[in-house]
Amino acid sequence: MKVAVIVCVALVVSALLGRRSAAVRHWVLSCAVACAAATPLLGLVAPRWQPGFGAGSLVQQVGQQMELLSSPSSSPADGSTPRSRPGAWPADTRRVAGALTMVWGAGSAVSLFVLVAGLWRLSRIAARSDRVRSGPWAGLAGEIAREYGVTRPVVVLESADPTLLVTWGAWRPKIVLPAAARTWSEARIRIVLRHELAHVRRHDWLIQMAAEVLRSAYWFNPLLWMACRCLRQESEQACDDEVLARGTQADAYASELVALARDFAARRRAWAPAPAVAHSSSLERRVRAMLNPLLNRTPLSRRLRFATATAMLAVAVPVAGFGPSPSPREPDASRESTAAAPRAEPSARNLPVAIVAAVTQAAPAEPATLSGTVRDQLGGLVPDVTIVLTMVDGRSRVATSRRSDQNGFFEFANLPPWDHYELRAQLPGFRTRTDVVRLPEGARVQWDLEMELGSIEETVTVVGGAAAPEPALDEGQLQRRRDFLRSQRDADPCAIAPAGGCVRPPVKIRHVNPYYPPELEVAGVEGVVLIEGVIGTNGFIATPSVRPGAHPGLEAAAVAAVTGWEFEPTRLGGVPVDTDITVTVSFDLNN
Repeated sequence: MKVAVIVCVALVVSALLGRRSAAVRHWVLSCAVACAAATPLLGLVAPRWQPGFGAGSLVQQVGQQMELLSSPSSSPADGSTPRSRPGAWPADTRRVAGALTMVWGAGSAVSLFVLVAGLWRLSRIAARSDRVRSGPWAGLAGEIAREYGVTRPVVVLESADPTLLVTWGAWRPKIVLPAAARTWSEARIRIVLRHELAHVRRHDWLIQMAAEVLRSAYWFNPLLWMACRCLRQESEQACDDEVLARGTQADAYASELVALARDFAARRRAWAPAPAVAHSSSLERRVRAMLNPLLNRTPLSRRLRFATATAMLAVAVPVAGFGPSPSPREPDASRESTAAAPRAEPSARNLPVAIVAAVTQAAPAEPATLSGTVRDQLGGLVPDVTIVLTMVDGRSRVATSRRSDQNGFFEFANLPPWDHYELRAQLPGFRTRTDVVRLPEGARVQWDLEMELGSIEETVTVVGGAAAPEPALDEGQLQRRRDFLRSQRDADPCAIAPAGGCVRPPVKIRHVNPYYPPELEVAGVEGVVLIEGVIGTNGFIATPSVRPGAHPGLEAAAVAAVTGWEFEPTRLGGVPVDTDITVTVSFDLNN
């Protein structure tokens, strides 16, 4: 009954916290499982108490009646009132108690056997599975594990089972993949790994196993079955929230989840004591939750963990100490004289309300700090970079900005801990860089940025019916241009600038106009050729690549012209560097 009270309180509180995140509700249930398992030990050290009713407590009165019922049925020879012998139960009572004990033992043995059989099956599957050491699964698993801060070695295994996709293990977690996992897209692989590694980071398998063992011991208690089911559901939703907080789109996640469930439903699935990403029993509930933009997905902070655990322990200790206080009995004392016991007020009456208040009004989390330096691709410290930090919670975006100082340093202080901050760095001449940053409670995170040069874009239009291309500049004219630009290098302010990020864009020395192939012009063929390349440090576009879509003849004409272009290369801090370039050549007959 004490275990039932603790679990019932946790289920009620979890229902009252419906507007809180799944991580909070899962932690409430986890604390209840730990306290319920520790109830026998707490009963040995907790102070005894009982509610008083007049001269004697209800507990004592029930105890007296049980003593009378358990007294021997025979009467003394003198006809006096029979006296009870403490601890002596009638034979019928002993037989009933023995039968109930056998039923309880058999039920516990069956429950534990099913659990152990499932674990043995998992170990056998893992032993026969092939470890994935290369490819997208291995690479993304390492990347996401580092992103989550998982330091334990995670083993990725590929089994022959077509439907088994589970994560299990405490000290050396294992992710068991189905046989067809190698053919999945990178988007699905990333979603599955984010979900499964969220289980690893949260220690969900260990918590679920503790709950299953407790349920096996109290298999006759329906509240334990409800708690295990709710614990599993809240665990899956909390992991879904972590996947969404890492930037995965809700509709894409839901589509992949439904597709996985559909593939697995076509085959018979065997039960395994481990969390599964696409469990059909909770699929509809999870899809509704992930598509609800108003749902609270706030991660669990350390202060909230401590407050919840303390509140649940405040429930478990009085419940474990509930019962009559032991009192010494004198051999000749009457039953009435030994029945008295001190009164105790019912101090646990409002404990569920206290838990709700502790969880919903927990002290604010310790702020975090994010700082770093900005460098260019040559290692120079870059000042005046606009850095925007955005707190993304799925419903709104709260942003604040800074500029890097003369040493390229920036800092954001007094930030609330959050799993999804978006850090964006912008500077003219450079690509905009966007990172996703996680700030744990009280952490001081160093996040350095390297800015990459932006790309050059140029558009050329070739009109049908135009005259032949203009003749190219002779070598003398080109050499004079080269000499002039070379003379400007000594006056380049970027060469003597103490800070990084000083860019001198490329200057075109020679331009070659594309020509319209006559046979395609007569045939009325038009099109747009998109060429991507790199302006090397020698000033020429090396190895241009063409996006398919235009006529091969138009592509050849465009490439022939672009490869003849010559530039004074881009200079970063006075040093020539490669620069990406995109050239759009439009062949138009009716311009």
